[in-house]
Amino acid sequence: MKLLKTAIVGVILSSTCLVSAANASLIFSDDFSDTTGGWTLDTTWEIGSTSISPGAIYNPDPEFDHTATGDNGVAGVVLGGNAPTNLHDFYYLTSTVIDTSGYSGLSFEFYRWLNSDYTPYMQNKVDVFDGSSWVNLWQSGASPGVQDSSWALQSFDISSYNNQNLQVRMGYNITSGGVYTVSQWNIDDVSISGVKVPEPSTLAIFALGMIGLASRRFKKQS
Repeated sequence: MKLLKTAIVGVILSSTCLVSAANASLIFSDDFSDTTGGWTLDTTWEIGSTSISPGAIYNPDPEFDHTATGDNGVAGVVLGGNAPTNLHDFYYLTSTVIDTSGYSGLSFEFYRWLNSDYTPYMQNKVDVFDGSSWVNLWQSGASPGVQDSSWALQSFDISSYNNQNLQVRMGYNITSGGVYTVSQWNIDDVSISGVKVPEPSTLAIFALGMIGLASRRFKKQS
């Protein structure tokens, strides 16, 4: 009997893992092939075709988007140009509201091509909305600044911020004169994925079936 109980516990745990793994899914994605993704664009942010920006310190905007599709679509700051150098608070690219309440193991990813001056002249941020306030996931810092010359994958575990009103945003500010002329943010292939949490009834039925199977095998071996 003790061995049977141990086996049953193991089956329940295994069935939970199997159901979870089977339900891993994409919750939100956007390759910026069009403007239907529901993003809010502050000043200087655009969605459209990327092209090389002239006259920038560091590296220019990319010639092609990450997905290398015909639309060549990205989100970025002054596509094919450079960020203005006037002082300002953060200008953000902010996602639509995304309900992640039925998921666990949340992952937020996107590809970045960013060239930026350093603090205290310019700063860049990636934030997530946890349902009540914005939480910082990443921010740039002191010299030498950010100097991307290719698309770089950015990946964040946002499981702790799971909620039905989740949002993400990327932004930059300029806080001091003498800032470099830079091409700034370019973003492509944004995704949020997670594991669908099974309904209790579904998990119970699955577990009971597995328990029955384990019980029959145990009796047969006895």
